[in-house]
Amino acid sequence: LLLDRFKYLTDSMPGIERKVLTNHGKSMERNYYFVSQQNQSNTYVEAFREMFKQVLSEF
Repeated sequence: LLLDRFKYLTDSMPGIERKVLTNHGKSMERNYYFVSQQNQSNTYVEAFREMFKQVLSEF
């Protein structure tokens, strides 16, 4: 799980390790996106979708 774009999310969940990707010593930029069907009813998908929307609204 790459969290560099979301700078304030520095503490990941237990079992998830944060990896910083570099190229010649410089941090690489990453683009994040979330794809799901609009009518998809899944508690985890809905929670992640709302979290993702909240993070994007802060940029």
